[in-house]
Amino acid sequence: VGVGAQVNGSGVTWLELSWSPPVTDLLAAVRVERYELQQQKCDPAQETSEWATLTCDPALRDTRWVVEGLRSLERLRFRARALTLEGWSAFCDPTPWHRTPRRN
Repeated sequence: VGVGAQVNGSGVTWLELSWSPPVTDLLAAVRVERYELQQQKCDPAQETSEWATLTCDPALRDTRWVVEGLRSLERLRFRARALTLEGWSAFCDPTPWHRTPRRN
């Protein structure tokens, strides 16, 4: 995937991610078959957790995704990769750690 993932907005239980298509596909984005999104949670007891796949849905061809079902003050980061005719790309640089807002 091209430029790393970024968080564009968030609420207590959701956040919006975006990323750029692979550099080789900037002129032909239709070559992207789908994206895989992963998240990593910050577990204070273990420092960090393993990366877990959020979605690898064949319908995900857009470079935006809303992650829902998060908890207040949850600390996470995200990364993405693309499936093209050449196979899976490397994962993009992950987002910086992001903490969801406190529930009022």
